[in-house]
Amino acid sequence: MRIRIIKGVASTHGTFNVGDVVDVPDKIGKEWCQAEIAMQDKSVDGAKETK
Repeated sequence: MRIRIIKGVASTHGTFNVGDVVDVPDKIGKEWCQAEIAMQDKSVDGAKETK
């Protein structure tokens, strides 16, 4: 699950700062969203820059 961190957190999955967008297992993502540590991020990555 792709989530955006809204409160800093340190866990076995890593240390994340406010605003970080990370992929975590669905179970962890749902738990963090319910605990208001993160919110689901549905944005799409932009195209890579071409020159």
